[in-house]
Amino acid sequence: MLRPLDLRASFRPLLVLVIAAVLAFAGIVAVSISSTTSAADVTATVYLKDSTGAGLEGGRILYGSPNGGWYTLGFTDANGLVTGSVPSGSYLGVAFREGSVYTSGPVDFSQPYTFTTSKVTMLNTGGMLYATNGNSGWRTFTSPMELLPGTYLFNNAGSRFWVTVGDTNFTGALVKLIDSQGNGLEGGTWAYYDSSWKYPTTTTNANGHLLAAVPSGSTIRMAYRGSTQTKSWSSLQRSNFTFQTARVTVNLRNADNQPLDTNAVSVYASGWRPFGGGQTVGGTVSEELLPTSEITVKITYNQSSQQRSVVVLAPSTTLDFQTGRLNLTHSAPVRWYQTSWSTYTNGMEFMPGTIRFYLNGYATACSVDITIASGDKLVKSALVATLRSSTNQPIAGGVVTAYASSWKSVGTTDDDGRVCGTLDGKLSNTSVRMTHAGTTQTISQHLPTDSYYDFMTTAVTVELRNSAGDLTDTGDASYYAGSWKTIGSTSGGTVSVEMLPGSYSFAMTYNGTRQQLNSVAISDANSVVTFSTTNVIVKLVDSAGAPLDTGNATYYAGSWRAIGDTEDGAVAVEMLPGSYSFAMVYNGTRQQLNSVPIGDTTTEVTFQTTGVIVELRDSNGDLIVDAPGAASYYAGSWRNIGDTSGGTVSVEMLPGSYSFAMTYLGTRQQLNAVEVSGNTDTVTFQTGAVTSTTGTANGYYAGSWRTFTNGMELLPGTYTFRFTGSPNKAFALQPGPVNTID
Repeated sequence: MLRPLDLRASFRPLLVLVIAAVLAFAGIVAVSISSTTSAADVTATVYLKDSTGAGLEGGRILYGSPNGGWYTLGFTDANGLVTGSVPSGSYLGVAFREGSVYTSGPVDFSQPYTFTTSKVTMLNTGGMLYATNGNSGWRTFTSPMELLPGTYLFNNAGSRFWVTVGDTNFTGALVKLIDSQGNGLEGGTWAYYDSSWKYPTTTTNANGHLLAAVPSGSTIRMAYRGSTQTKSWSSLQRSNFTFQTARVTVNLRNADNQPLDTNAVSVYASGWRPFGGGQTVGGTVSEELLPTSEITVKITYNQSSQQRSVVVLAPSTTLDFQTGRLNLTHSAPVRWYQTSWSTYTNGMEFMPGTIRFYLNGYATACSVDITIASGDKLVKSALVATLRSSTNQPIAGGVVTAYASSWKSVGTTDDDGRVCGTLDGKLSNTSVRMTHAGTTQTISQHLPTDSYYDFMTTAVTVELRNSAGDLTDTGDASYYAGSWKTIGSTSGGTVSVEMLPGSYSFAMTYNGTRQQLNSVAISDANSVVTFSTTNVIVKLVDSAGAPLDTGNATYYAGSWRAIGDTEDGAVAVEMLPGSYSFAMVYNGTRQQLNSVPIGDTTTEVTFQTTGVIVELRDSNGDLIVDAPGAASYYAGSWRNIGDTSGGTVSVEMLPGSYSFAMTYLGTRQQLNAVEVSGNTDTVTFQTGAVTSTTGTANGYYAGSWRTFTNGMELLPGTYTFRFTGSPNKAFALQPGPVNTID
C-alpha cells in the first residue's frame, strides 16, 4: 500500500526507524539516521507510470534503508524506469511534480515495483497554479495533468482550494458561490446532471468554494437558502463555474407611503422560512438569493398577511408591499382572527386582502368582510340589524337597507335573524329600513353610539265575525304591501301574520264577497283586524205585499252565487259589506237589482211581483165570457197562465219585459216586449168580427180545418178560409168589427 509523503509532519515512525523527509522545489534531501541493523543489498526495479500505464520521466525514486536514512535511488528515464541496489527490507518513495508518495512497509524487490499517477482535469479557465503543503512557490497547472496521490493546494484566479488526489482519475472544477458584491457565500449545495441528477453532500465553504467532481459537459444546479439556479455547460464555462446571487430587497410602506416595520417577513423557497432575518428595519429587509428562482414573500402585519411572488433577477430585485388603512366606526368592540384574536383600534394598517371583522363578539358573532387594497385609506361604518318575531324568534330573509346619501343595500337577515354590513363614510344619524314580507319599518338613531338596529314584528290577527258577532269560517285574508299578500284562510274564525309596524290595507273575501279596510295602523303591540259580515234578508212579496214562495235568490260576487229559495217570502245570507247585484227568479220571471249597498247592519233586499191581468175582449170591447181563451207568457219557456173564465185570468210576475200569447177557437195571437212594472198591469187581447157577405164561407184553418160561422169572433192574424163554390183565400184579420172576407 502506498502513502503520500506527509509534508506537514517533521518525523514519522517507520517500524523501528525514525525517518525525516524534507522536500523542496529542487528535489528531496535524504537525512541519514543511525541504525545498528544491516541488510544484504538487493536489486530494485522501480517504475513511475501515468494513469494510462505510460512511463513518466524525471520522477525521483528514493529508498528508506532499514539502517536509517533516505537515499536517492535515481531519476526515472523516458520509460519511467529506475534500477539500482538497495538494502533488503527498504521502503520506497517517489517525488514527482511537487507530489510525493511512500510505501507503508518494506518492499518485496523480487518483482518490479510501480508508482502510478492519477490524471487530474480541472475544468476552470484562467491561470491555474498548484503547490504542495510545506513548499513555497507555485507551479503552473496544465489541465489535464498527471499527479501523484496526495493533497495539493490550487490557486484559480486568486481563489485557493485544496485538492486531494486519490488512486483514480479526477475531473472537476472549483465552483464558486458569491453574493451580489462578490463575497463568498457559505452553505451553498449543489447537484449535477449525468444521465440523472446526482446530489453530492459537499457545500460551499466560508470562501464560497466547493470542489465539484463532475464530468465535462454536465449541467450544475446551485441551491442557496431555498433559491436555485441551473447552468448549462456553456454558461458554466462563461462564468468560470461561478454562481452569483442577486440582492432581493423587500420594502414595506404604510398607506401614506412611509416606512413600516414588522417582524414577520418570510419567504417560500422550498419551504417557508424567515426572509433576511425575518423583520424590516426602516421598512426594508434584504437577502441574497440565486437569480432565475421564483420566490414567494409573505408579510404579516396586524395579523393580516399578503403573499407576492417574483422571479429573482440579477443584480438586484425589489419587491414592494404597502398596507391600507381602515377607519371603522362601530359602537362596540371589533375583533378579527388570524393566528389569535385581536381587537381593532381606529386607523389601523392592514396588509392588502379581505379581512373578516367580528362585531362585538368572536367566531359566532356577526361578521363583515372588508377588502383592503394597497394604499387604501378606507372610512367605513358598521351596523348590525336584527329581525325577531313577536315571540322573540329570529326571522330570516328580512331585507335591510340604510340611508347614506341614498338608500344602500346592507344585506338579508340570516337564520339568526341578523345581518351585519358596512357603509362607506363616517356616518352619524342614520336611518335603517327593514323589509319583511312586503312590510317595512324605518329606525333612525346615532350610529356611532348605537350601531345596533333592532326590529320586531307584530302578531296581527285577522278575524271574521258574522252579524251575530260569532267567529266564522272560511274567509280568505290578505294585506297590501307593494302588492296584495296572502295571509291565509280563517280557521276558527281567525288567521295570523307577523308584520312590521306601519299602516296597511287589509282585505277579506267571504263567499265571493270582499271588504277592504284601508290605513289600518299596526303598532308594536299585538293587533286585531276585524271583519264582520252583514245579515242580508232577501224578500219576495206579491203585488199586494204578501210573502211569496218559492222565489230563488242569487247575488253576484265574481260570479252568480246562490242564496236559496224563499220560505215565508224570505231567505237570508251573510255577506261582507259592499255593493252587489241581486237577482230573483219566480215562476220563470227574473228581476235584477244592481249596486245594492250592503252596510254594517242587517239589510233587506226586497223583490215585489206585479199582478198581471190578461183579458180577452170581443170586437166591441166586451169581455168574452162564453168561450174562455188560454193565456200564457214566455220566461225561458212558454208558461201557462190559465183560461180566461169570465173574460180574464191573472198571474204574479216579476217586473220585466215578456211575450204574452192568447189562444182562442184555435187561433193564436202573441204580444212581444210587453213591459211589466208597477203593482198591477193589464194585458188585453181583442178579437175581430169576421163577416162573409156572400155567405159562402164555410171553414177556416187554425191547426186544422174548423167550421166558420158568419159573424164569428177570431183573434187577429192571417188565416185561410174555405168557400162554397170558390177557391180558398187567405185574409189578415184585425181586431174590431170590420173584417169582411169574400
